[in-house]
Amino acid sequence: MVPLGTFGNSNLTLIRHDYKRACYRAMLSEFPIEDVKEFFNFIPLILDGREYKGKKLYQLLWKEKAKIPIAYDVSTDNRFERFILSKGRKVPEVLGKILWLNNKSSVLPGKILLTWFYPKLESLFNSIDTRDMVFALITLNHETWFPGAIHRRIRKREEGEWVKSIMAFILDPGFREYLDWDLELFGKPQVLAAPVMIGLPAFERFTMLSDCRPASGIIWEAEDVPVVDGEFFRIRGEEAGRRVSFLDFCRRMEVADELARFNPPDIEVIEMTVDYHCPKRERIVLHKGCAYGAPLFLHLIEHRKLSVHKRDVLGNIVADLVREEELQNDDLELKHLALLESISERNVFEFHESDESITLNGAYFTRGIPARILTALLQSWLETGKTEFEYSEFKRRFEISLGQKNSNFEVRFYRLIDKLRQECKAITIEKTGRGKFRLVVDGVLELKDG
Repeated sequence: MVPLGTFGNSNLTLIRHDYKRACYRAMLSEFPIEDVKEFFNFIPLILDGREYKGKKLYQLLWKEKAKIPIAYDVSTDNRFERFILSKGRKVPEVLGKILWLNNKSSVLPGKILLTWFYPKLESLFNSIDTRDMVFALITLNHETWFPGAIHRRIRKREEGEWVKSIMAFILDPGFREYLDWDLELFGKPQVLAAPVMIGLPAFERFTMLSDCRPASGIIWEAEDVPVVDGEFFRIRGEEAGRRVSFLDFCRRMEVADELARFNPPDIEVIEMTVDYHCPKRERIVLHKGCAYGAPLFLHLIEHRKLSVHKRDVLGNIVADLVREEELQNDDLELKHLALLESISERNVFEFHESDESITLNGAYFTRGIPARILTALLQSWLETGKTEFEYSEFKRRFEISLGQKNSNFEVRFYRLIDKLRQECKAITIEKTGRGKFRLVVDGVLELKDG
């Protein structure tokens, strides 16, 4: 089992980008533009073998529908808390801005939730405990959002007016890699708020029982670097946890039988015997009784039974369907456009017929057939927005080859690609198939006649 993003398919597994989109909007709302760029430029987004950066990255983060690799989503989350604290801000304040849809209960648009939840909605009206049905919605939501993942309730126990439910979250059912992610920081607010989507009170309590992250990697303070001494996990010489078998831990938690169907590996974990409080984060980051370095996440949700059936359970989602049509027309869009403007370099090309040359921002760029190819490409892109081309479209055009029988078109075409790569980052030419290529533009272009 290896950390997510190191090996395996984590860079290939795509998920909806709604959480990162909500994070981008929250950052626009709370921070100066330069801080937003600092955060998102730190970790590259690689999608379909191409790096999204600059204007292209922020356009993807802003758009309503897009997909990103799980590895990118998790990597940016893992940097989030340190970054927010470095700017002198409180993490809960900024996290509160991320849950912004469906009465501040979700990052997913109501129209998406409605399509996902539709098969389960009827049972909402048949449940004795209305909030109990929300567990089915959590499973449906997360297993649709994270393709191939498992997030299910494995044990339910009633104690008087309280219902105590243990949920298991497994990113990779084959246990080849694990999710090196702070589920408590990012998942807890979403899980607790899940009932709010359908107009019910939030769940009361959320407790971590096992965490995929190694305990040592969670500690920031240099003086608190832990030492494993035999069976003991020590911080500053004092016992803080013990090395135990994960399956033994599960037996004591009385969930071993329920987890058996998933066949988790019996690896060694650190079970904390005391809480560890991080002074920088101002919160407990290692919890007494929680097993760290586990092959899966376990968390306990506690809620009081609600016997009163609320009417209009879809009110928040339906209201959101209307609100979503107006989401772009706000101050955030102005900040988004200002951010794009701040990184948009203007590239002015000018073609000079007299010597068959083309200049870039007043300086010589290239001449001859490469100049004519580039001019034709830019004309087509600027006039029609076309990005997909075939070599044959240019090879046979008289105004490009000027009737030369042996124009060495391919040699000159690849010379143009190299020239753009070296001197104009705003334009990229990518091969897409036999005799085909794509024009990728990331910036502001202008074409003039000299």
